[in-house]
Amino acid sequence: MSKREFKRMLILLLIVFSFWNIGVDVLKGYSHSNFQGLSTIGIESTQYGYSIVNFLLLYLIGAYIRLHNVHLNKNFCIIGYFACTAIIFIWAVKIKNLFPPLEASYIYGGYHNPLVIAQALFAVLLFVKFSFKNHFINEMSGAVFTCYLIHGFFLPRLQIDRYVHDTILIMLAHILITIGLIYILSYGTHKVYTFFTDRIFRKLNRYEIHYWE
Repeated sequence: MSKREFKRMLILLLIVFSFWNIGVDVLKGYSHSNFQGLSTIGIESTQYGYSIVNFLLLYLIGAYIRLHNVHLNKNFCIIGYFACTAIIFIWAVKIKNLFPPLEASYIYGGYHNPLVIAQALFAVLLFVKFSFKNHFINEMSGAVFTCYLIHGFFLPRLQIDRYVHDTILIMLAHILITIGLIYILSYGTHKVYTFFTDRIFRKLNRYEIHYWE
Protein backbone atom coordinates (compact mmCIF):
# COMPACT_ATOMS: atom_id res chain seq x y z
CA MET A 1 0.00 0.00 0.00
CA SER A 2 1.02 3.55 -0.56
CA LYS A 3 1.39 5.89 2.40
CA ARG A 4 -1.98 7.46 1.61
CA GLU A 5 -3.71 4.07 1.39
CA PHE A 6 -2.11 2.90 4.63
CA LYS A 7 -3.27 6.09 6.40
CA ARG A 8 -6.82 5.64 5.14
CA MET A 9 -6.84 2.03 6.32
CA LEU A 10 -5.67 3.06 9.81
CA ILE A 11 -8.37 5.74 10.07
CA LEU A 12 -11.02 3.20 9.06
CA LEU A 13 -9.71 0.60 11.55
CA LEU A 14 -9.65 3.18 14.35
CA ILE A 15 -13.26 4.14 13.63
CA VAL A 16 -14.46 0.51 13.44
CA PHE A 17 -12.47 -1.03 16.29
CA SER A 18 -11.87 1.93 18.63
CA PHE A 19 -14.31 4.84 18.39
CA TRP A 20 -17.31 2.64 17.60
CA ASN A 21 -16.61 0.17 20.40
CA ILE A 22 -15.98 2.77 23.09
CA GLY A 23 -19.33 4.26 22.09
CA VAL A 24 -20.98 0.83 22.41
CA ASP A 25 -19.55 0.36 25.92
CA VAL A 26 -20.68 3.81 27.10
CA LEU A 27 -24.14 3.23 25.61
CA LYS A 28 -24.38 -0.17 27.31
CA GLY A 29 -23.44 1.37 30.64
CA TYR A 30 -25.96 4.20 30.44
CA SER A 31 -28.83 2.01 29.22
CA HIS A 32 -27.92 -1.08 31.29
CA SER A 33 -28.54 -3.19 28.19
CA ASN A 34 -26.30 -5.73 26.48
CA PHE A 35 -26.78 -4.87 22.76
CA GLN A 36 -25.65 -8.25 21.52
CA GLY A 37 -24.03 -8.07 18.10
CA LEU A 38 -23.49 -4.30 18.14
CA SER A 39 -19.77 -4.62 18.90
CA THR A 40 -17.35 -5.12 16.00
CA ILE A 41 -15.23 -7.45 18.15
CA GLY A 42 -17.61 -10.12 19.45
CA ILE A 43 -21.30 -10.83 19.81
CA GLU A 44 -21.25 -10.42 23.61
CA SER A 45 -18.73 -7.67 24.21
CA THR A 46 -16.04 -5.35 22.87
CA GLN A 47 -13.63 -7.13 25.26
CA TYR A 48 -12.44 -3.61 26.13
CA GLY A 49 -9.58 -3.88 23.65
CA TYR A 50 -8.11 -7.01 25.25
CA SER A 51 -8.21 -9.02 22.03
CA ILE A 52 -6.03 -9.92 19.07
CA VAL A 53 -8.01 -7.40 16.99
CA ASN A 54 -6.88 -4.35 18.98
CA PHE A 55 -3.39 -5.80 19.39
CA LEU A 56 -3.08 -5.96 15.60
CA LEU A 57 -4.46 -2.43 15.36
CA LEU A 58 -1.62 -1.18 17.57
CA TYR A 59 0.84 -3.27 15.58
CA LEU A 60 -0.31 -1.65 12.31
CA ILE A 61 0.04 1.82 13.84
CA GLY A 62 3.59 0.93 14.84
CA ALA A 63 4.26 -0.45 11.36
CA TYR A 64 3.06 2.80 9.79
CA ILE A 65 5.38 4.82 12.05
CA ARG A 66 8.33 2.59 11.15
CA LEU A 67 7.70 2.27 7.40
CA HIS A 68 7.04 5.96 6.80
CA ASN A 69 9.53 7.34 9.34
CA VAL A 70 6.93 9.34 11.29
CA HIS A 71 8.32 11.78 13.85
CA LEU A 72 6.81 14.41 16.13
CA ASN A 73 8.39 17.10 18.25
CA LYS A 74 9.51 15.76 21.63
CA ASN A 75 7.69 18.44 23.63
CA PHE A 76 4.52 17.87 21.61
CA CYS A 77 4.66 14.14 22.44
CA ILE A 78 5.11 14.85 26.16
CA ILE A 79 2.27 17.39 26.24
CA GLY A 80 0.05 15.07 24.20
CA TYR A 81 0.71 12.12 26.50
CA PHE A 82 -0.11 14.01 29.69
CA ALA A 83 -3.11 15.73 28.07
CA CYS A 84 -4.56 12.30 27.26
CA THR A 85 -3.80 11.17 30.81
CA ALA A 86 -5.60 14.21 32.26
CA ILE A 87 -8.66 13.66 30.07
CA ILE A 88 -8.81 9.97 31.05
CA PHE A 89 -8.56 10.96 34.73
CA ILE A 90 -11.41 13.49 34.40
CA TRP A 91 -13.46 10.94 32.48
CA ALA A 92 -12.82 8.34 35.19
CA VAL A 93 -14.06 10.72 37.90
CA LYS A 94 -17.17 11.61 35.90
CA ILE A 95 -18.30 8.05 35.11
CA LYS A 96 -17.23 6.20 38.26
CA ASN A 97 -20.71 6.54 39.79
CA LEU A 98 -22.54 5.65 36.57
CA PHE A 99 -21.02 2.21 36.08
CA PRO A 100 -19.88 -0.66 38.30
CA PRO A 101 -16.25 0.06 39.38
CA LEU A 102 -14.65 -2.72 37.32
CA GLU A 103 -16.67 -1.92 34.21
CA ALA A 104 -15.85 1.79 34.52
CA SER A 105 -12.12 1.06 34.72
CA TYR A 106 -12.36 -1.15 31.63
CA ILE A 107 -14.08 1.64 29.70
CA TYR A 108 -11.73 4.53 30.45
CA GLY A 109 -8.61 2.36 30.75
CA GLY A 110 -9.39 -0.20 28.04
CA TYR A 111 -7.09 -0.72 25.08
CA HIS A 112 -9.93 0.20 22.73
CA ASN A 113 -10.17 3.72 24.18
CA PRO A 114 -8.86 6.20 21.55
CA LEU A 115 -7.17 8.17 24.34
CA VAL A 116 -5.25 5.11 25.53
CA ILE A 117 -4.22 4.38 21.94
CA ALA A 118 -3.10 8.01 21.60
CA GLN A 119 -1.03 7.63 24.79
CA ALA A 120 0.73 4.63 23.27
CA LEU A 121 1.30 6.55 20.05
CA PHE A 122 2.84 9.55 21.83
CA ALA A 123 5.04 7.25 23.94
CA VAL A 124 6.33 5.41 20.86
CA LEU A 125 7.03 8.64 18.98
CA LEU A 126 8.79 10.06 22.04
CA PHE A 127 11.23 7.16 22.28
CA VAL A 128 11.52 6.16 18.63
CA LYS A 129 14.79 8.11 18.26
CA PHE A 130 16.02 7.29 21.73
CA SER A 131 19.17 5.16 21.55
CA PHE A 132 19.80 3.10 24.67
CA LYS A 133 22.09 0.12 25.16
CA ASN A 134 22.17 -1.88 28.36
CA HIS A 135 22.73 -5.63 28.34
CA PHE A 136 20.54 -6.32 31.40
CA ILE A 137 17.59 -4.23 30.20
CA ASN A 138 17.85 -5.56 26.65
CA GLU A 139 17.88 -9.10 28.02
CA MET A 140 14.87 -8.52 30.27
CA SER A 141 12.95 -6.74 27.52
CA GLY A 142 12.74 -10.03 25.63
CA ALA A 143 9.99 -11.10 28.06
CA VAL A 144 7.72 -8.10 27.42
CA PHE A 145 5.45 -9.94 24.98
CA THR A 146 5.34 -12.99 27.26
CA CYS A 147 4.30 -10.70 30.12
CA TYR A 148 1.56 -9.22 27.94
CA LEU A 149 0.24 -12.72 27.16
CA ILE A 150 0.25 -14.29 30.63
CA HIS A 151 -0.05 -11.47 33.21
CA GLY A 152 -3.82 -11.87 33.28
CA PHE A 153 -3.38 -15.41 34.58
CA PHE A 154 -1.51 -14.19 37.68
CA LEU A 155 -3.53 -11.08 38.59
CA PRO A 156 -6.58 -12.86 40.12
CA ARG A 157 -4.24 -14.85 42.39
CA LEU A 158 -2.47 -11.85 43.96
CA GLN A 159 -5.29 -10.62 46.25
CA ILE A 160 -5.28 -7.13 44.76
CA ASP A 161 -8.77 -6.40 46.12
CA ARG A 162 -7.48 -7.00 49.66
CA TYR A 163 -4.41 -4.76 49.54
CA VAL A 164 -5.95 -1.91 47.53
CA HIS A 165 -8.08 -1.02 50.57
CA ASP A 166 -5.14 -1.04 52.98
CA THR A 167 -2.82 1.87 53.81
CA ILE A 168 -1.13 3.70 50.94
CA LEU A 169 2.30 2.29 51.84
CA ILE A 170 1.09 -1.29 51.94
CA MET A 171 -0.80 -0.81 48.68
CA LEU A 172 2.28 0.64 46.95
CA ALA A 173 4.48 -2.15 48.34
CA HIS A 174 2.02 -4.73 47.03
CA ILE A 175 1.95 -3.06 43.60
CA LEU A 176 5.75 -3.06 43.34
CA ILE A 177 6.06 -6.65 44.56
CA THR A 178 3.29 -7.74 42.18
CA ILE A 179 4.98 -6.05 39.20
CA GLY A 180 8.35 -7.60 40.04
CA LEU A 181 6.91 -11.06 40.68
CA ILE A 182 4.84 -11.14 37.48
CA TYR A 183 7.78 -9.99 35.39
CA ILE A 184 10.16 -12.53 36.92
CA LEU A 185 7.66 -15.31 36.21
CA SER A 186 7.16 -13.96 32.68
CA TYR A 187 10.91 -13.87 32.10
CA GLY A 188 11.24 -17.47 33.33
CA THR A 189 8.41 -18.57 31.02
CA HIS A 190 10.07 -16.73 28.13
CA LYS A 191 13.42 -18.45 28.73
CA VAL A 192 11.83 -21.91 28.94
CA TYR A 193 9.95 -21.26 25.70
CA THR A 194 13.03 -20.01 23.83
CA PHE A 195 15.14 -22.90 25.20
CA PHE A 196 12.95 -25.45 23.43
CA THR A 197 12.03 -23.44 20.32
CA ASP A 198 15.66 -22.53 19.56
CA ARG A 199 16.57 -26.20 19.53
CA ILE A 200 13.58 -27.14 17.41
CA PHE A 201 14.36 -24.41 14.86
CA ARG A 202 18.02 -25.40 14.71
CA LYS A 203 16.98 -28.96 13.86
CA LEU A 204 14.51 -27.74 11.23
CA ASN A 205 17.16 -25.51 9.65
CA ARG A 206 19.19 -28.60 8.79
CA TYR A 207 16.66 -29.46 6.14
CA GLU A 208 16.88 -27.52 2.93
CA ILE A 209 13.52 -26.38 1.62
CA HIS A 210 13.19 -25.34 -2.01
CA TYR A 211 10.74 -22.66 -3.02
CA TRP A 212 9.36 -22.17 -6.49
CA GLU A 213 8.94 -18.68 -7.89
